[in-house]
Order: sequence, then C-alpha cells, then structure tokens
Amino acid sequence: MSKHPSFYLAFLLGLFLQAGLPLSAAVNDIFPGDYFPQKPGKTTVALYAYDRNSGGPYADGHKLLDGAVDMSILALRVNRAFRVGDTIVTPVMVLPWTRIDVEPAPLA
Repeated sequence: MSKHPSFYLAFLLGLFLQAGLPLSAAVNDIFPGDYFPQKPGKTTVALYAYDRNSGGPYADGHKLLDGAVDMSILALRVNRAFRVGDTIVTPVMVLPWTRIDVEPAPLA
C-alpha cells in the first residue's frame, strides 16, 4: 500500500524546517509507547544516564569563584501495554535518582 502524496510533502517540509535549526535533543527523547501504543503485552525498559561537571560562576567572561557543580542523574523507565476493551493503555513508571555536589557550599 503506497502512502498518500501529502505524507511525502509533510515529510519533506519537516526536513526542510529542521535543516536550519540546531539539533540539541537527545536520541532518547522519544520512547516506544510515548505517542503510539505498543502491542498489548509488550514491555519496554530504558535507562537514562547523565553526568555533567561545570565550573564557575562567571560574569563577563571572568571567573568569580573557584566553584564546581558535579551532577549525576539516572532514571529507569518501564512501560507495558494492556488492552482494556477496545483501547490499548500504556502506563509508564519512571524511577529517578540524582546526586548533585556543589562546591563551595555557599553556591548551593
């Protein structure tokens, strides 16, 4: 079955509009079950991991303090599709964990 010509036009328009935009979204921004339901009985598990170290603060390009922020984030995301009558329901559970260390303490 071939797609309607408007599908291809919308696809090309989307590519054109995104060409000039900076791409900063992570690959894991959209998971199965976010916009389209999965098959009933299917389970998806994803693990986010993020680590960042920053220094500062800065003002006008000059470092004001010898400060640092060390941040780690983990999140476990689980979803499972169920059939309820004629509808597919996909509940999502997210378990986050975060550790943030700020030095010196007055910056916190």
